[in-house]
Amino acid sequence: MSRSNTQPTHSPIDSLSGNHENECNIDQLLFVEPIPTNQSQSISFNMTNMVPSQIPMSVNAFEHNNMTQRREIRRNRRRRQRQRRRERREALRQQQQQQQQHLQSRHQRRRYPRRSGQRRQERYQRWQARLRQWELERNQRSQRRRQEAFTYVRFDSLDSYEELIDEIFDETLLEVYEWEKTDPNERWEQEQINELEGLPVFEHIEQLTLIQDELEQLEQINHIQILKEEEQHFQLEQREQDESIELKDPCVLEYISRMEDDIEQLRQIDALQTIDDEILEEQKEKRDNEEIIQMQQWEHIAFLLQQFNQT
Repeated sequence: MSRSNTQPTHSPIDSLSGNHENECNIDQLLFVEPIPTNQSQSISFNMTNMVPSQIPMSVNAFEHNNMTQRREIRRNRRRRQRQRRRERREALRQQQQQQQQHLQSRHQRRRYPRRSGQRRQERYQRWQARLRQWELERNQRSQRRRQEAFTYVRFDSLDSYEELIDEIFDETLLEVYEWEKTDPNERWEQEQINELEGLPVFEHIEQLTLIQDELEQLEQINHIQILKEEEQHFQLEQREQDESIELKDPCVLEYISRMEDDIEQLRQIDALQTIDDEILEEQKEKRDNEEIIQMQQWEHIAFLLQQFNQT
């Protein structure tokens, strides 16, 4: 057997015919037939020739989007409500703070007005100055008395010194001076001698001391009394000023007006009640008088009947 008989034979004519058929198929594919635009043709859409945005969603996805939108709307609504509540609370808190500050300032002005505080400070300063002046004068007077009682002037002559002492000081002050200038031992001995002899031991000195103490006490009492009177006068003025300030308050004026109206109504009711009582009293008195007159008439008729029967 030979190899040539078993293999197919390829001729050039067969290859050319095959190429020609392929070119015809390519020409048919590349050929574009013109489509007239004046004719309306219906284009059918399917899932293969549509863009993703045009593909209809499933029912579950649509409902999910609707629920998401509703949740977002509710969330925004709750957020706005919370914001409004916070704003209202903040506005209410600021209003309450303003009212409280206004009431505090008003109460402060009512209780401690600016002018009364200045007046109180001025009076206190005057009182302090007056007290210092009084203490200074008291110290000066006491120092002057001590100087007049216990100061002496050295003179060359004892006679002239004694004459001057007699002219300036009286006997009592001279004895006080001599007693103060005496040595303590001599003073004690003199006291013992006076006690043994039964003589009073410088009673005039004690009397002078007591009188001086009493005068100082009276002066202090008088000064304290003056200060008390000034304090009472100041308190009275302060009370009157506070009352006048309170009376100018609209709330107090309204309360006073209501009280006056109530008092006037009570007065009118009392007057009407008094008139009613007087009318009732007059009616009662009139009935009593009528009954008395009627009884007198009946008695007179009975008396006439009795006389007629006797005749």
